[in-house]
Amino acid sequence: MTTVRWRIAWVTVALLLLGRPLLAGEGERPRVGLVLSGGGALGMAHVGVLEWLEAHRVPVDYIAGTSMGGVIGGAYATGMTPAELRRLLTHIRWEEAFRRDPPYSQLTFRRKEDAIAFPGGFVFGWREGLKWPRGLIPAHPVGLLLSRISLPHTSDDSFDTLPIPFRTVAVDLESGEEVVIGDGSLPLALRATMAIPGVFTPVEWQGRLLADGGMLNNLPTDVAVRLGAERVIAVYVGGRLDRGTLESPLDLLSRSVNIITRQSVRRNRLLADVFLTPDLEGFGTSDYDRAEALMDAGYQAANTYAEPLRAMALGEAEWAAYLAARQARERGRIFTPAFVRVAGVDGRQAAAIARSLRHHVGRPLSPRALDAELTAIAGCGRFESLTYERARLDGSEGILVRVQEKPYGPPFVNALLEIDGTRVGETRFSVPGRLTLFGLGCPSAELRADVSFGSRTLLAAEYYRPWGRHGWFAAPRLFTDRDRLDVDQGAAGLAEYSTRRTGLALALGRYPNRDTELRAGLFLGHLSTSVRRGDPTLPAASGADHALFASWVTDGQDSAVVPTRGLRLEANAQWRLRTPGVPHDFLQVSAEASTFRPLSPRASLFAFASAGTTLGEDAPLVYQFPLSGPLLLTTCGRAEPRGSHLALAGIGALHRVSQLPAPVGGRIHLAAWYQYGSVFSDNQPDASAGCLGGGLLAETLAGPLFLGASLGGGSGVRLHFALGHFFKATGF
Repeated sequence: MTTVRWRIAWVTVALLLLGRPLLAGEGERPRVGLVLSGGGALGMAHVGVLEWLEAHRVPVDYIAGTSMGGVIGGAYATGMTPAELRRLLTHIRWEEAFRRDPPYSQLTFRRKEDAIAFPGGFVFGWREGLKWPRGLIPAHPVGLLLSRISLPHTSDDSFDTLPIPFRTVAVDLESGEEVVIGDGSLPLALRATMAIPGVFTPVEWQGRLLADGGMLNNLPTDVAVRLGAERVIAVYVGGRLDRGTLESPLDLLSRSVNIITRQSVRRNRLLADVFLTPDLEGFGTSDYDRAEALMDAGYQAANTYAEPLRAMALGEAEWAAYLAARQARERGRIFTPAFVRVAGVDGRQAAAIARSLRHHVGRPLSPRALDAELTAIAGCGRFESLTYERARLDGSEGILVRVQEKPYGPPFVNALLEIDGTRVGETRFSVPGRLTLFGLGCPSAELRADVSFGSRTLLAAEYYRPWGRHGWFAAPRLFTDRDRLDVDQGAAGLAEYSTRRTGLALALGRYPNRDTELRAGLFLGHLSTSVRRGDPTLPAASGADHALFASWVTDGQDSAVVPTRGLRLEANAQWRLRTPGVPHDFLQVSAEASTFRPLSPRASLFAFASAGTTLGEDAPLVYQFPLSGPLLLTTCGRAEPRGSHLALAGIGALHRVSQLPAPVGGRIHLAAWYQYGSVFSDNQPDASAGCLGGGLLAETLAGPLFLGASLGGGSGVRLHFALGHFFKATGF
């Protein structure tokens, strides 16, 4: 069977070779095709090869590429120089380019609430049953990068109209067939060829669902020959990977693809007149931060094959003529759009997006500004990605925005596993979840349902209904919440209260901008407390629980997980009209703030503070302020001291020490801080505590992970672990 396959392969190669166009005549040079393989970050070595070819006047008449080779080849085909490519790739913040969601600063306030409540965690959809995202990374930032690269190309044209005719390869996930893309949307074509299954979401292109072409044809020399290439230079960067470079899921997946496609590479390399394999020992497919070294390795590889490459070089006059002809086909990246069209969503949404972008019409396009606006639109949480391209309509050129809705929702479901091992003598577990539905009553309305099981039980539903153009909204909320409250009785030991709240909150509010929420309203509910463990004669209460409330939150930080810059402020006021066991009303006011300031790209300082007071008589136990903060419980015992008044402050530092590979997680920080706080009431002594804490904070797919220790209050050194909600739960 193997012999038959090799015979078929040799016959195919022979037919392709015989099918090459004959040289037209003496004096006419053979057409040169450049073929660039896939290989993740290793594909940046292609830029070094391009630098060598241009420095030695080797022309490129056709380009075919797969995956990262397709991206580099497509950019070069549009007219980008190797120097521009080197500059672009070394300045990209790859951590941001491969992030799962839009930047935290670009999220709407409600999506910021989701990010805080479910940092990391898992998001899936409930459209026609439970569905997972089609990839871990929607790659919206990558799509915008490819849009900028592709701006010289009009989506109606063939890729033959580019300064260098170009083809890229993808795979149809439904039929399993190879798809050679040579016309249509260039940014979508480049996204499709690099869409590693399971990592990046696949691309819908002309009715087909496409993914990384490297699975079937990672070295498309046959495509270059069909384009018309008479001499083929092939660059293969998917060579041997040492065990030491298999450090991330992307490395392992790339290695698996290389094994699967080895036979096609062996077959297609026979069509190459020059076959370059850069020495990439020690590099991995996720080493995007080593762009300079990878590009230099590509240059050295081309220099190693200098003799056969120079055989294709042109003289100075011929080279000048070649460049002039190529540059004559180039189109400017900046133009003045005559219109903005939106595709991929229903007419009402398309019209709304087009209205928000109409100020780009009639003025030179700013890709940077357009990128920011499309990212802000993605920040509403409904869309997987937005890209744009130059388009033609009735003889005019404008911008076509392609919107990709999330195919698995709405509704959307957030889920998280919380493990709180920062408390003395116990570990608490909870599994919170959130269901979000859009468009009930109006396109921007939301229904949010929250549940939590474990140490805390919660059932809640809020209907958010905006109106007008100035951010006003109404938000009625129903909930029932069951939790536990520990009280230190001194010599009598620890008492454990069970608290249960049920009620309805009617709120009106306004979002002045994406960072700020103002909210006020009336709460009508019922509160009951009972002693689960401890002295049964301790006070318990049950009855009506009514209050007027107002809050103001502004969040200008850059992350819900581990901020490195920005300020967050929150202020709350509650006028308790009726409280079980309390014959009088009382007013409580509280505020908290945290600020982060970067010292360098890796280091930040931060400070945080909380304060609260009760006006009038002392608050009942259940409404007293807890003395809580990062690891502060280690100095106080298992029960949090409580009082009618609170003051707490702390300072600390963060230093980024490493990076988890995408898409498993993000940054790993070393953190250290000191905090001190006090609570007191009129009829009880002050309770004060200080704590020195620190450890490793990692941004993971499952949420923030903390491993650390604390020292304070004569309690000695204690070790701690938390997953899912360390920052929010402890006061950051």
